[in-house]
Amino acid sequence: MPIMGIAGNTYSFCIDGATAEVENVMAINPRRIAKIKIVLNFLPNNYSKRKKAFIRFAANEFMIVKSLYSDLEQEIIFNFE
Repeated sequence: MPIMGIAGNTYSFCIDGATAEVENVMAINPRRIAKIKIVLNFLPNNYSKRKKAFIRFAANEFMIVKSLYSDLEQEIIFNFE
């Protein structure tokens, strides 16, 4: 969320009130996180297509999830309404 907030400051949009729900699915052998699902909820704000693209880019390119391991399945859902 902080990176999306920085993008908002840079490109003049606000994500105040946005929330994230995180769910992980564990693998059994070896015991590790196999999948992470992140649901990002934004308050209604009439985001333009361009602003939504900035938010998606910031989330997909700079999430800490990228630093975990390469075979981690990731699902990021954006709810703009």
